[in-house]
Formats: sequence, structure tokens, C-alpha cells
Amino acid sequence: MFVYAANSQAALSIVQRLLGEDGPFQHNDYLQTELGAHFFFALAQASPEAALACLKRTVGIWSEEKLQQFTVGRREIVWALERIAMWRPLFADAARLLLTLGEAENESWANNASREFVELFSPGPGGGGLSTVGFLRKKGTTRRPNLVR
Repeated sequence: MFVYAANSQAALSIVQRLLGEDGPFQHNDYLQTELGAHFFFALAQASPEAALACLKRTVGIWSEEKLQQFTVGRREIVWALERIAMWRPLFADAARLLLTLGEAENESWANNASREFVELFSPGPGGGGLSTVGFLRKKGTTRRPNLVR
């Protein structure tokens, strides 16, 4: 029930420690296990800020080779980033991480990281309607320019 930890300062403190620099997600590729990924997804809903910081310290610095090999747990991380991006102050960093995963795409699902990145900029329900080109210009260029058409 960690999803509801945001309603309790004591529980939220535990979530933030678990997602922190000394938490289990920083070591031993715990994000790349089914248990770890499901646990991360629940914690991310309780503290999107701490979850995003955790992903920036892990997925955000992984090599392209490691990102391409990231299969177990990838779905949960994409889902977490999709939800984290809903928070305006967290949008840019969440979008950048989705783009990073999309550049090393290894899934053919319709809601893979590449597609979810594009959806962030689609007008209408589910999308922010922001300019993808403007975002890429402002936040840097992609390693795969053909990712977003």
C-alpha cells in the first residue's frame, strides 16, 4: 500500500529513503527485476519527485547498451515516467528520461517509451500539446534525430 504513502508524513519519509541515494534502487540493478520494478512503480506514485531523482541517478546515466538490454522492469519505469510527467515541475526531466529510453527502444508495444514520449506532446487527452521541436531545442538534441518526426 505504498501508493498511499503520500497521505502520511511518516510513510512518505520511508518512501523517500527507499528512493534515495542509499536506497535499494541504486545498487544491484534492482530496477531490472520484476519485484524491484513493481515496488518502484508503487513508490513513484507516492513520491514522484523522489522517484524522478532516483531514475536520473540510475536510468539517466546508463549506457545505451544497458538501456537496450533493459527489458525486465522497463514497462513499469515507462508507466512511472508517464505519470511523473503529469506534474508540471517534473515534466521536462520525465520527458527527457522517456526520450532516453526511447532512443534505446527495445519494445514493439504501442505504448513503448518512444510512443509515450511522443504522446506527451500530443494535443487532447493524455497529451500536453507542447511543441516537441521546442522541447528538443530547449533541452538538447536527441542521439536519434529520426525518433520524433
